[in-house]
Amino acid sequence: MGVVVLSPDGFLGMVALAALMVTLGPLLHGLCLLAEELLHHSNTRYRACRHMLPACGLWGKTLLAAGLAGLFLYLTKQLLPPGDQCWELLVLVPAVYALLKSLGVMGPSEVEVSGICEGRKMNVAHGLAWSFYLGYLQLVLPRLENSIAAFCAAHHRSTPLWSRGSRKLLILVPLSANISHKLEDEDDNISFLENLPNNEIDRAG
Repeated sequence: MGVVVLSPDGFLGMVALAALMVTLGPLLHGLCLLAEELLHHSNTRYRACRHMLPACGLWGKTLLAAGLAGLFLYLTKQLLPPGDQCWELLVLVPAVYALLKSLGVMGPSEVEVSGICEGRKMNVAHGLAWSFYLGYLQLVLPRLENSIAAFCAAHHRSTPLWSRGSRKLLILVPLSANISHKLEDEDDNISFLENLPNNEIDRAG
């Protein structure tokens, strides 16, 4: 059993290689996320690549870190030990990282998720959702079916359209708490026809 002792110069080259491995893993996983967004969610989440790229981690600090790590390795590559093993690891480590990340093995812990929600003030969206339910939906939902029936009775020409699709009430509240007034501008699959009849409720307070 032998002991390998690296010189200071060799250690510097290994640090550069390790830094590039660590930064390439998130980039490769970000490319997987980008492919999923383009294939399955291109019309529902982000409207342009300038929004999609940062959301997948392919922007800003991640690219800067990978670029600096690559430059560092380029300047110190002559300090690496001879052989191809280092370059094989440069390919394998990011690929294994992206695989484990995609499988959820290396997913964020509950503490990290809580920190992200608090740092981005996402809890505001949860509070808005509960406020919307308690102050509005509890009053409107019991009368919703009658409102829909009155709407259909007033629009006989478009009555055949009501049987298409499932009868579900979808309430879309994004974690960013940025709620658009016109959903048809956010998603081409949504078309606005007309508002339901108004409900009048007398309440004290």
